[in-house]
Amino acid sequence: MKTRGAVLASAGTLLITALTTGAAPAHAADWRTGWCVEDEGLSVVVDFGASTAATVPTEGWLVRCLVGGEIQADGQGTRVAALRAVGLGVDADRGGYVTAIDGVEEFDPDGWWFFSGATVGGPWDTAYHDIVSDGPNLNKALGARLVGDNWVSVPRPAPQFGQPEPDPEPQPDPAVAGSTPLVTGRAQVGVRLTADAGSWSAGASLGYQWLRGNQPIVGATRASHVVTAADRGRRLRVRVTGTLAGYTTTVLVSAPTANVAAGSLTSAKPKITGRAKVGQRLQAKPGAWGPGTVRFTYRWLRNGKPLAATSRNYRLRPADRGTRITVRVTGRKAGYVAVTRASAKSVRVKG
Repeated sequence: MKTRGAVLASAGTLLITALTTGAAPAHAADWRTGWCVEDEGLSVVVDFGASTAATVPTEGWLVRCLVGGEIQADGQGTRVAALRAVGLGVDADRGGYVTAIDGVEEFDPDGWWFFSGATVGGPWDTAYHDIVSDGPNLNKALGARLVGDNWVSVPRPAPQFGQPEPDPEPQPDPAVAGSTPLVTGRAQVGVRLTADAGSWSAGASLGYQWLRGNQPIVGATRASHVVTAADRGRRLRVRVTGTLAGYTTTVLVSAPTANVAAGSLTSAKPKITGRAKVGQRLQAKPGAWGPGTVRFTYRWLRNGKPLAATSRNYRLRPADRGTRITVRVTGRKAGYVAVTRASAKSVRVKG
């Protein structure tokens, strides 16, 4: 059976000189759990062998990455300094022998701590320990294993690179806060509808688009919309878009209106001008109608009975002598209900 001295002698470069006891780290270092990714630092591996101590991880080994890979030995020995730099408690005697790592002691004659080194990508090598204390140890690994009665001295996890952390998913910009718009006003041709946008994020710019069904109405991009003949029988909605720098645009659409009803024309009682005498010409005056331009048709009546005369002017005939003449005016406009108004009766026609 090998003695402790024989083992250290056979390891050659494993001799660690001027070691001190205690668990304080050799220097303040950045480390994390897991293998170093390429060009990140030095991977430090501890394989606790068959030990079942409470401090031993479930898988029986641990791996930590010394970021940057720089070791400050400060007289403690490179390998002990590396273990302590990744937060491990290390006990070593004055002869340079590691007696415990994280509370797990070697036990003689069945086991002792044995060190291996590797250039990551290659295997563990018990004769290769090119771990330096005067520069960065990049893409290298240092392993320690508690050798048991099966005399296995190489750490179980093979040297390897860790997977780089994925870039964090970009966080979406917060959305502009807004309220569902409300359409006010009667859904009728000629009536002005208004969009009540409600409450939105402070500073948000609001854009409007009126919709006929689901289709945008060309040019209807203000907060109000006068219902047109093309809207008759359809349902209207308004779409409000809120934009603000640094925020995701929010688009909200109102509930639909009722089916748009036909508009109502304003009208006036027609008048007849001209002299009520056979051979003279009478003219119909519709008066003020609206909204906008209204198209008129005419029907002249004798004593309340319709004549064939349908123009604005009517020349009195002998058959009109002694009768009373009236005119019926009908106003029409697209999208509106037609309206018919009758004039007052003329004075009795003279011969």
